Amino acid sequence: MGMTSLFQLGYFSTFAVNLALALIVLSHKKRARVGLYFGLFVFAISFWILTLYFFYLFADPDVVLLFGRLNFVFATGIVYFVVLFSQVFPEDGRPIPIKIQLVLGIPTAALALLTQFTPLVDAKEIVSGASRVTVYGPLYFLFILHFIFFAGYAIWRLVIKYLSFPAGDLRRLQIRYFGFGFALSVFFGAATNIFIPLIGGNYDFQHLGPLGTVFLVGLTTYAIVRHRLLQLKVIATELFAAALLVFLTIEAAFSSSPFELVVRVVILLFSIFLSIQLVKSVLLEVRRREEIQKLADDLKKANAKLSELSEIKSNFVSIASHQLRAPIGGVRSYLTMMRDEDFGPLPNKQKKIIELNLDVLDHTLHVIEMFLDVTKMESGKIDLSLKKTDLAEMTESVRRELALSAERKGLRLRTRISEGLPAAQVDPEKIRNVIFNLVENAIKYTERGTVEIILRKSNHALECRVADTGIGIEKEEIPKLFSKFVRAGGGFRVSHGSGLGLYIIKALVEAHGGTVFVESPGEGKGSVFGFRLPLVSKRR
Repeated sequence: MGMTSLFQLGYFSTFAVNLALALIVLSHKKRARVGLYFGLFVFAISFWILTLYFFYLFADPDVVLLFGRLNFVFATGIVYFVVLFSQVFPEDGRPIPIKIQLVLGIPTAALALLTQFTPLVDAKEIVSGASRVTVYGPLYFLFILHFIFFAGYAIWRLVIKYLSFPAGDLRRLQIRYFGFGFALSVFFGAATNIFIPLIGGNYDFQHLGPLGTVFLVGLTTYAIVRHRLLQLKVIATELFAAALLVFLTIEAAFSSSPFELVVRVVILLFSIFLSIQLVKSVLLEVRRREEIQKLADDLKKANAKLSELSEIKSNFVSIASHQLRAPIGGVRSYLTMMRDEDFGPLPNKQKKIIELNLDVLDHTLHVIEMFLDVTKMESGKIDLSLKKTDLAEMTESVRRELALSAERKGLRLRTRISEGLPAAQVDPEKIRNVIFNLVENAIKYTERGTVEIILRKSNHALECRVADTGIGIEKEEIPKLFSKFVRAGGGFRVSHGSGLGLYIIKALVEAHGGTVFVESPGEGKGSVFGFRLPLVSKRR
């Protein structure tokens, strides 16, 4: 025998681990090209190690020559299958064209046949104790060129794919770990089995060649566990279980007594049972995670679709509102001129009809403006033109404008404004709309009694409260009032509004850094709607 027990163990261990990895990948991914080519690639590595083991195990020159040539053949297969793997990794995309397979396969098959059945590559093996000396044939350089070209091409393909993916992409991590492991293994194997013997004539380092596959197996297994390489996280568990069972089997085979053999066989059987349960649990976990990931991907697509539909809806509402506002404004102008008798005197009955139409048009324009405001808010385009503003004067202006509406319903509309209030840094038009809409709502939902506008300083904020003696609100309905298209139950009996007014008020106040609030003791007992604006601006 020409090999120490330490090297025997090293060869057998690396062969077993590589073969287990190949068989597991092939059993899981036999229908997927990426799994098939990776399995065949590792399978070729396994038998390259096995032939090298027998190459040093036997001493008969003919047997050594047989396994020496087989070793060259499997080395040729290693780089052939890694080229195929590099074409489809990391994603199992389109199949490799037949032309490329022929261009790669025909020279590989021809070189393998020449190597195995002629002395043109491996002419002779000289056995000298534990050493082996290879006498190279005249076409040995073709083997070297084939190995360098195929290995270099595979690495180049992986580098190109690596650079094509964005930073942080999972596929870059997968390529990084496999490519780095493969490059280290190729460099180590080529140095110990090709270049050192060819250039220096020293064949003692050939024993170390198979150990280079540790880089590939180690980094590939790490990528499987951490980065879902080949989408087979369970492979790492099965590989660990296989290695453990191989180790326990070897221990049982070398038992020194029947009792020790029985104990080790029992441990082996128990380990087989635990390994099966472990693999089952990991498979279950992987399936659940895949289901969760699928649900998350579906939800992400649905959210993207909803966002797209929301954008389309907002654009449609904006365009439609602009198109509607112009003709309505024109009609309103002509009706106003007719009411003011610019075209001649009108009977009172016709004036009342025109007044009614003007009210309808004003309401329609108000609804259009609300839809435009909602569209701007949903797209985050609320523009504020901030100025120092006297809210006391603004409140009195709103009272004067709505006094006639309150008087028509027989309501008292009054203000209670604290003295010495500071000016506020606000958008005057938008805050006036807020106060106006709150007071208008209070008049709308109050049949008798009073509507009072209270303006005062509260802590570090200016507080505006609009209190009424109207229909009131049930407590459970208050939290929903500032949502879109929501009104309290009693509101439906009094008015048929859009349900957007309070939603817009809330958005405008919050754009200034303020807050809104509602208070009501219950239905039929009146309510208070209001807002607070900070004296120190906190607007968005």
